[in-house]
Amino acid sequence: MKRLPLILLSLTTLTAVVFCLLWQGARRDHSDLVTLARSGAAETCTRFSDYQAHGDDGDYWGGVAAFRTFQQACALLPMPYAAPFTGSCCCTRREPRPI
Repeated sequence: MKRLPLILLSLTTLTAVVFCLLWQGARRDHSDLVTLARSGAAETCTRFSDYQAHGDDGDYWGGVAAFRTFQQACALLPMPYAAPFTGSCCCTRREPRPI
């Protein structure tokens, strides 16, 4: 009966160490944010191109929302991951329409 607390303490310590290792590994995995940033950039380009072609306000506001998604995903990425997204233009198909 005196060994039970020692066994429980050992198991709890081992569980805590495994949890910390898994948590640190998950913290370093940014592939979901990179995917979100890329899809946001592609959606932004598509929406604004459709807006320029057809003039639908829904495409404009969809492009604004997609750009905001892209912007927030890039802000959450650490610097080595965010570097390919900074300073690049996503779409240069046409000049903006005058309003």
